[in-house]
Amino acid sequence: MTNLSKRIRAFYAPLLLISLLQATSSFAQITALNIKDFGAVGDGVHDDHDAFQAASCSINSIYIQDPSAKVKLYIPEGTYIVGRQIPKDACVNCCAPVNSQTPYPWSNDNNYYLNGEDVLRLIRCYNVEIVGDGTDKTLIRYKDGLKYGSFDPLTGQPSANKEDSRDNAATVGACIKIDRSENITIRDLSLNGNVTHAQIGNRWGDDGIQLQYTGIIVTETSRVNIDNVSADYFGQDGVCIRNITGNMDMIHDEEMRISNSSFNYNVRQGFSLLGVNGLTVLNSKFNHTGRAINTISNTTVPSNPGCGVDVEPEDSNVANVKFAQCEFIDNYAFGVGSMRPLTNPNLSDTFITTKNILFSNCTLWGVKSGTGTQLAASVTQRGFRFEYCNIYGQFTHGSLADNANDATAFYACTFEDKRYNGQPAGGDFLVNTDGRAQRMRFELCSFISNERQHIWDEAHSPYDPELVPVFSSCTFINNNQIAPISSTHNLFNGVKFEGNIGDIDSPSRSNFARTERAYGKRLIVPTGSFVKLFSSNVKHKVWDANFTIGGSVPTTIVTGLEIGSTNAMYITGTKPADPTHLYIGENAYFLVKQGGALAIRPNTVIDIAGTLVVEDGAYICIDPSVQINVIGNGKIYIAPTAIIGQSAMLDEFDYKCTNTFPVCVAGGNPNVVSSCPQSKLSSPLTTPSLNNTVTYSKAYPSPTTGKIHFDKGTELIAVYDAKGQAVNVHTVADGFSLQHLPNGLYTLRLLYNNKYITQRIVLEK
Repeated sequence: MTNLSKRIRAFYAPLLLISLLQATSSFAQITALNIKDFGAVGDGVHDDHDAFQAASCSINSIYIQDPSAKVKLYIPEGTYIVGRQIPKDACVNCCAPVNSQTPYPWSNDNNYYLNGEDVLRLIRCYNVEIVGDGTDKTLIRYKDGLKYGSFDPLTGQPSANKEDSRDNAATVGACIKIDRSENITIRDLSLNGNVTHAQIGNRWGDDGIQLQYTGIIVTETSRVNIDNVSADYFGQDGVCIRNITGNMDMIHDEEMRISNSSFNYNVRQGFSLLGVNGLTVLNSKFNHTGRAINTISNTTVPSNPGCGVDVEPEDSNVANVKFAQCEFIDNYAFGVGSMRPLTNPNLSDTFITTKNILFSNCTLWGVKSGTGTQLAASVTQRGFRFEYCNIYGQFTHGSLADNANDATAFYACTFEDKRYNGQPAGGDFLVNTDGRAQRMRFELCSFISNERQHIWDEAHSPYDPELVPVFSSCTFINNNQIAPISSTHNLFNGVKFEGNIGDIDSPSRSNFARTERAYGKRLIVPTGSFVKLFSSNVKHKVWDANFTIGGSVPTTIVTGLEIGSTNAMYITGTKPADPTHLYIGENAYFLVKQGGALAIRPNTVIDIAGTLVVEDGAYICIDPSVQINVIGNGKIYIAPTAIIGQSAMLDEFDYKCTNTFPVCVAGGNPNVVSSCPQSKLSSPLTTPSLNNTVTYSKAYPSPTTGKIHFDKGTELIAVYDAKGQAVNVHTVADGFSLQHLPNGLYTLRLLYNNKYITQRIVLEK
């Protein structure tokens, strides 16, 4: 009797033990199978591979005879040792024909040096449950010593060089393979590929070892439910889904679901998502890809892409996918990857194969714990959205989207270079678009830097101002305990800030080394938005850019940008024929607060339809060559004790601040009288010292008479206009009147309880 005949005979003997459970007349018959009825021992010693082969043949034979059947395979508590490699041209996953009319579809994928035999293989099966007693009780583990990779078929030793011939390839196969089936449930069991004890050969394929050695493979199958399953330590993927989907706009839900599962320490991918329309993944882990250490070679065995999850459609599409409460931590390349190679014209960025991919309440963590790219995520494909996610380490790229729905978007996410078990986060930035993103949007997000810079936003070429990334109501937090590791500055090379934007210090920040934000191309603060740059010791450089605060359309909506203490903004241009342009729109303001600094250098044009305000104790330096156009009711207010000079924040620049200001031009309106100060403002308010932290006198303005009254005992010392020049006032009982003065900003010098007080008022009649 041949070995094949013996195996077929062994497969069919356990069928005598099958019990058939008849339910009510409204339900189909359920066939209940127990893996031990097929000869499995489950003691962690005996080889149980034949038992699983027999169970596979039994299930497939049932559906060949009755496609409407229901089958449940129970794998009780135990450790089941599996794994078999068949020589070239021998029969792989073979079962006897059911009958002459319905032969069993034997595998013909047997032309490798060693062909891995699938443990459970279901083809055209429907309504199947594969159930264990829990991931901590039911374990299917591959035996030690299986070969994987490229080998010399004559010696059985690893090939001397990388090979791509099947004559050299050793595969391991899949633990569970489901093909052209429907309504399959896998739950409450653990699969262990045991790549740590495999014989690893040389590389095979384009990068690493691209041969089958996977936990669960699903192809052309709908309604799959994987729950409470672990598939770890496989030489290729923990799980792979490859359904051939049609038009992504077609209303079709394949009802695929993965929940409460883990796919950790696999070599190529935790999850390869190659094609699907309709998938939900809940509370699952895709961690430590490429980190398994082989005990024979004492090294890791990574293969690219090396992701927690890789969304990479192959001859298909990926659409309508949701990951919620999932982890993607410490993976060789990316926690989440979806890259399309630009070297292949058939896989260009214009070839759209992804749509509506959502990550909600997930953790993505790039960790510098070994080799590899080690980033949180890298996405160039379209339709990805992240909401309420923690993204630790660098997010790279973004899609070249034609519309908002296809753009990479983030809502209420936290970006931080947070350490993992003492290991630093991956990347030099929190976000690096690398010139790839169009219409990328961040809304209500926080960016926390501990050791690295916040953003590197390189404008896409050719540049289009309508495609710039948008930061809406986001906060940039400096929490540096040490100086940033990267010497590179932050770059916003074409960006729009909208809503309320804050750049602030964390309360726990202990290192105040200078950092820099550079803004190029275009910087937009649209109408109704407020940007407050209050983080300590930050230099903001705007160069060769169109810098717009507010809009050109008349409005009553206030817009503002504020530079806080120990912050400096440096606005300059390098192209006389195409100068940097600062525009302050109507009802918009640009405020330099006490201790802050503003330097405006040559090759710059300023249009002011709103208000430029420099507070007491703030630094202001404008090169005489700068062209300033005052438009309509535009105003420039420079407080009496503002400092006309160079701030230490800007001391590395090779220029000296002069005492001469440029002449302001009233933009086409001869009735507007507005000009810049012509000389350095000297303040008479030098002695006694100013102290604004003591008791304040109260002022009581009259809206009808223009008179201002003070608390009893208050003495008016002087009144100064916006240029710092003293003005005459009309004294009245317990106060004075400004009714005779033009509208504008005025500074009052008062003496109250032997303390000097400065109060600033705006006169609008």
